[in-house]
Amino acid sequence: MDVSASLPSFGELLRDYRRRAGFSQEALAERAGLSARAIAALEQGLRRAPYRYTVDALAEALDLADFARREFEETAAHARQRSRDTGTNQPTVSGNIPARLTSFVGRDTEMAELKALLGDHRLVTVTGSGGVGKTRIATEMARAFLGERWNEAWFVDLAPIERGKHVAGAIAEVLGNAAAPAAMALPSLAAQLRRRECLLILDNCEHVIDEVAAAASAISRNCRGITILATSRERLAIDGERVYRLPSLSPVTALHLFEERAKAGDARITFTADERETGAWICRQLEGIPLAIELVARRVPTLGLDVLNARLRDYVVISGGRDIPQRQYAMYATIAWSYDLLRKAEQELLRRLSIFRGAVTLEAAEDVCASGELAREQVAAHMSQLVDKSLVEFTSDAGRSRRYRLLDSVRTFAAEKLAEADELVMIARSHARRMADVADEADELYTTPDRGVWHRRFAPELDDARSAIEWALNSETADDVVLAGRILGGLRGLWLDGERRTEAGWLAERVLARLDGEPPFIVARLLRIAVQAAPNKPAVVAAIERATPVFERINDKIALIGTQLHLAQHCAIRGEFPEADDALARAFTLAADEGLQQSGMYFLMLEHRGANYARSGRLEEARADFAERRQRRTLLGILDHREDAHWEAEIAFIAGNLHEAIALLEQAIAYRGETGTWIDAPSNLAALYLTLGDNAAAMALLRGGLERPPFLRLGNDNIPDALALGELEVRGAVAFIQHMAAVAARSGQLVTAARLYGYTDARYQAVCGFREPLERASYDILIASLHEQLATEEIERYAAEGAQLDLQQSAELALSVIP
Repeated sequence: MDVSASLPSFGELLRDYRRRAGFSQEALAERAGLSARAIAALEQGLRRAPYRYTVDALAEALDLADFARREFEETAAHARQRSRDTGTNQPTVSGNIPARLTSFVGRDTEMAELKALLGDHRLVTVTGSGGVGKTRIATEMARAFLGERWNEAWFVDLAPIERGKHVAGAIAEVLGNAAAPAAMALPSLAAQLRRRECLLILDNCEHVIDEVAAAASAISRNCRGITILATSRERLAIDGERVYRLPSLSPVTALHLFEERAKAGDARITFTADERETGAWICRQLEGIPLAIELVARRVPTLGLDVLNARLRDYVVISGGRDIPQRQYAMYATIAWSYDLLRKAEQELLRRLSIFRGAVTLEAAEDVCASGELAREQVAAHMSQLVDKSLVEFTSDAGRSRRYRLLDSVRTFAAEKLAEADELVMIARSHARRMADVADEADELYTTPDRGVWHRRFAPELDDARSAIEWALNSETADDVVLAGRILGGLRGLWLDGERRTEAGWLAERVLARLDGEPPFIVARLLRIAVQAAPNKPAVVAAIERATPVFERINDKIALIGTQLHLAQHCAIRGEFPEADDALARAFTLAADEGLQQSGMYFLMLEHRGANYARSGRLEEARADFAERRQRRTLLGILDHREDAHWEAEIAFIAGNLHEAIALLEQAIAYRGETGTWIDAPSNLAALYLTLGDNAAAMALLRGGLERPPFLRLGNDNIPDALALGELEVRGAVAFIQHMAAVAARSGQLVTAARLYGYTDARYQAVCGFREPLERASYDILIASLHEQLATEEIERYAAEGAQLDLQQSAELALSVIP
């Protein structure tokens, strides 16, 4: 008889202890630093074998006594063992770990040692020389642990990052925030990841080591469910870090790798005893560095061992007078040897590929790299040769085109060769021209009714767009600056539809300063950015006055409509509805004159007017606009209406239909998750839960919201502070903090609540002076709770203190609230 079958499952035990403690799933999740979804999955038996650190976190959050804790831990251990024995109940896993394209040879000892380190520590850095295999062992470790310790493993390639302050944004983007700003602030990043449970690989850290160290430190301190595995040529040097120095391959393993890669090029190859000795000597000269061995071994089928050995010897003779480490020189020399063996056209292609910041499509490589003796029709064949010789990696993701990338060591070498060949300016200009052509295409499609499709198509171009713009702005040639304007203007949606507005505005002003008014269509695109990136209503009005003559000169009615929509938005957040009505009326008149009723712009106009009607109490007019928007989108085959749902939810709330409003907002949040676009749904849903008295549900949403901009400053030293935060961003931030203050007041954290009240009230008065209906609801709850529990003079004293806080300080104070 299996006695264990009669024992409670871990999920049953967890639910029992949680209920005894009086916690909701959301409240326990917050105390344990986990997600409510994780708690629900455990209790429902969807996850029957919890990880050790999850059990520890739950035990601490439940404050279990010794006996109860032992029972808790033993039940979890039994569940893990049962799962291993039966091979059942494996959870769904997710992530973006690169596919394995070649076998993983050796490293059994290193894998075991690294796995032990990751079992005990949440921050491990793998260090070692270039080409030693840091990235490969990190991805293999992810595969070994995925589904065993973590259900998620995410790979962040930092090689394309040029500015260190883009590190946090790159991490956030990989982990699901597609609209993360380039220079995301660390508190915002840590807040975003606080409830995640995953392995996070930060690859190629050395060139942005200080910024990676700061990001890793912030995540480690605040996100107990995340384990970081970094790869770098040097340690991060922060508290909690454990360093694993990855050695070169042992002689036996190195020879095994050499033989296997040689046979990959020709399966008929066999090695005699003498040839194995020659191979072993080659591996010793290459310091046992895997990448160097792969590069050389790929040449065995074409050169033969003896010729290869003779030619390689001259490259890898190490001089005692060199001031770089022997392993580093061996790697460089091997790449140089491999490069010199290439045909001239292959050399041209390799060095020209270094201009790309990340993975590149074949079409892009043909557009940029084909010149001189390298004909466009030859690029594909030469690219295949470079892949076969391990100098270029091939990558392919589901739903994406085939892409190619250079390893960091190879890219560095190739970039040097590009400069030595005096081709840097030519190829950089070719790269910028290609990006400008992509941007022109993007501009034509930007008004598509389904903006999500546009973003999925053009989002992979962001890193190369930034790189091309920066190069063009540093050029003294006027035509190159025009290229920068085309790239930024045509791809403006990558900045303006997300949370990169400050960066966009800063770049637009830099380009405009160089263009001197010509060419008008480029200037017009940049002025659109200037209008949308303007931080407040006076700046918006000034930007419109500056832009309107240019738009009228080139008869750009879409741009003129856009200025009126943006003005209406700024008026509406201040409660200036008559002025917003006038701006919207001008927009609709222009649209009617141009016959734009079936365009994406017209749908946006209906959304803005419907929202304006709702917030000024004209519900029937609001419903009519959203109904027309649905009808027109349906005629075009755009059947997903969740984009409208957050506005329709607001209408339902004003009409008194709270549960309908909640259902609609949940649809809106689902839309946001699929497209990466930002809407106010989480904040509004939290306000609805507050109205219903569900503090725990509100709190779960609010903590998730505090992860996002504008709980940040863009931090780029070159961006003026005056552009760092706009009215629209501040408005969203203040709403989140006000809702959190209401939770604090209801939870008896009165000093915190009063200080947050002081901060939010001062900001509402300074920035907008008007609270929308759901904001008014949480404000009323906050004021009533404070006056029920504190004297008026106490409220005023603490509120005065809160009014002196800045946005980041208030966000940190809000995050300290425990419901």
